[in-house]
Amino acid sequence: MKKVLHVIILLSAIQVSAQERVLQKDSLIIDLELLERMLKDVHPGTYRYMTEAELETQMDLLMSSLPDKISEGQFMIRLAKLVSQVKCGHTYLNPWNMRADVRQRLFGGKRYLPFGFDIIDGRFYVTENVDTEPSMKKGAEVLSLNGITTQVIMDSLRKVSKIDGNNTAPVDFYFSLNEYGMRTYEAFDLYYSLFFPSLNEQVEVAYQNYNSPNVDKKMVSLLTKQERLDKVLEKYGEEPINRKKWSLDIVNKDLAIMKIGTFAIWNWDGFKYKAWFKEAFEKLADENVSQLIVDIRGNGGGLGEPRDELMAYLVKEKVRMANTFRSLIRTKKLDEDLHEYSDTWNKAILTGLPESMYQPFDDKYFALKAKDLEKTIKPKKNGFKGDVYLFGDGSNTSATFQLFTLAKEHGFAKVIGSESGGNQQGTNGNQYIFFYMPYSDMEVDIPLIFSQATSDVPDAGLMPDIEVRKSQETIALDQDPAVNYILKGR
Repeated sequence: MKKVLHVIILLSAIQVSAQERVLQKDSLIIDLELLERMLKDVHPGTYRYMTEAELETQMDLLMSSLPDKISEGQFMIRLAKLVSQVKCGHTYLNPWNMRADVRQRLFGGKRYLPFGFDIIDGRFYVTENVDTEPSMKKGAEVLSLNGITTQVIMDSLRKVSKIDGNNTAPVDFYFSLNEYGMRTYEAFDLYYSLFFPSLNEQVEVAYQNYNSPNVDKKMVSLLTKQERLDKVLEKYGEEPINRKKWSLDIVNKDLAIMKIGTFAIWNWDGFKYKAWFKEAFEKLADENVSQLIVDIRGNGGGLGEPRDELMAYLVKEKVRMANTFRSLIRTKKLDEDLHEYSDTWNKAILTGLPESMYQPFDDKYFALKAKDLEKTIKPKKNGFKGDVYLFGDGSNTSATFQLFTLAKEHGFAKVIGSESGGNQQGTNGNQYIFFYMPYSDMEVDIPLIFSQATSDVPDAGLMPDIEVRKSQETIALDQDPAVNYILKGR
């Protein structure tokens, strides 16, 4: 049976590849040599968790193992595996920045599952289902897809995951499938269809409903992205993205929940985050709410400004965002022959950073001057006066990792949930070059700033003050264990 399945997968891969461009090895070698320059000479954190010799070995292995011809989907997998070894959560093949024609070839068509799931400890639990015959109930465990166990699927997906250092807490969240918006590209949608292309636009799902002794199987039809969104809108009446990720719910006379699902709000036309916070906290004051949950689970970060505005309403006294990290850069000016492959919102890196911004650090790095990086958060006069609980999890990297960290350091909120993403040793980010490889058209985000801890800290995320995690039972019963912890009086 396994041999037959392997043949089916191989035939399917050939079928999918026929819809993609076929890339030539000689051209890809040029692409990879350019990427190697970016990783060696521009990316400041390449050698944070790997040596120069290790990078050269991995590059040589990839180049030497390329066949003479390869589909762009299979090349994307190999490239993603390479980039993942940098162990930088901001260095990845970013679907948002891919050219539209590449996205359409790789991720257009019927390749999207009609159900979503949370992954907990590598196990898949159904959260939503828009299949025409949804026999899989909420909380059902998905055991296999097309005969391939979810354990095997996760073993493949982990090789292209986004993590910072050796903190694997974000992996389950990164591959969970829980949004369906047309502007949303989820990692599982992208990589499952590349690793395990499906024949005849159908997938056989083996599953076990919660508290059921039976393992059942059914065929589900794959959907286009638009078809899945249409089914979501038909069933739930809304698209779970963008501004709907921000909400304020008064639970009772004592408790309110403020959901902040993202700080990546730069495309929210007309949205004024300062006005939103002002109105929300005025409402909390008018209602005399004494306890506030700020839920940032699922929030991978984004802009620092809305995070700082939120903090100003939560802190009871000044919070100095002390410069416990040094910020380093690898280059102060991008080589001119790389400009045509690079896009960035920080045009100064193309013309050269002003000398007032940096100073020499060692023979490889320049340090950004600390005065430009320190901040003090002052409490708002109409800030929240009661108890604050910050709900966090493995998704919290970048801006939300900093919020998680500051809440623990300064105590303006009790942190409840599970281990954060990010890394206590620091991450890379803040400014980027979007690097477009000329022959494959693959894009890799290259961060420009290396945030390095100035003291000896673990290669890990942060644990919450109180650990409370989801389970199959809480998903099946549609319960939020963190909210229940507060409602039950902690």
